[in-house]
Amino acid sequence: MIDYSYDEKRNFARMSIDTQVTYTVKGSTNTSHIGISHDLSATGLAMTTDYKLAVGDEIELVMNAADELLPPFIADGHVLRVVSNDDNAFDISISLIVK
Repeated sequence: MIDYSYDEKRNFARMSIDTQVTYTVKGSTNTSHIGISHDLSATGLAMTTDYKLAVGDEIELVMNAADELLPPFIADGHVLRVVSNDDNAFDISISLIVK
């Protein structure tokens, strides 16, 4: 059961999921990039990548499950926030639109 007694104001709970994300920026050369997800909710994703996205970029992303019996998670998204971190990478917040 989920504990809703905390001060979190989100509409959906986050799941901690550290897995590879392959994504392309729509309208670009269709080059795929790789990121690592950190958490996932019904409407958003946080990931780290070494490719600098811009706020407002539209992307298509694919997350493959560790269990090959499960289909990949495929979604479109809009980049909401880009923060440079200390590891020469970028922390990206994405608003998801599930296909």
